[in-house]
Amino acid sequence: MARADRKHLVIGYGNELRGDDGAGCRIGRTVEHWAHPGTQVLVTHQLMPELAAALAEVRIATFIDVYPADQPRAPVNLYRIVRPHGLTSEHPGPHTCQPEDLLNLTEQVYGNRPVGWVLAVPAHDFSIGEQLTPSTTRAIQDALMLLRIHLDTMALAEDKELM
Repeated sequence: MARADRKHLVIGYGNELRGDDGAGCRIGRTVEHWAHPGTQVLVTHQLMPELAAALAEVRIATFIDVYPADQPRAPVNLYRIVRPHGLTSEHPGPHTCQPEDLLNLTEQVYGNRPVGWVLAVPAHDFSIGEQLTPSTTRAIQDALMLLRIHLDTMALAEDKELM
């Protein structure tokens, strides 16, 4: 996909060998099959500083991860990342960081900071294994519906901005 066509980067991440923690990766792979215009998808085990180069090429980034839920019907959350002042971690590790850290790093190194979003999916079981809990499996379906609406809305906003 040419740089001008890549407006949105979706990054699904998590550990697929730790139960529900792999939900972000599963959602990312599903979105890859949608072939949504202007959207690039990356699926990775964890966020790393090396992803800043891909983020520098887009205007919008959506990070898909899980959060530990204490209720079986906990909600899927989609929220915009508020522009932080400085790194969110005092010293981000060489291999892992938070979405906010990646956005800051991208701006510092490449001079571009995409608008960041997080799609947070409730997770209940982080034990070793690839099996998802029924609650997280249901939440993935909700997340996919919400993500499709989000991608369509962001694409429409980009189109209006370009006109």
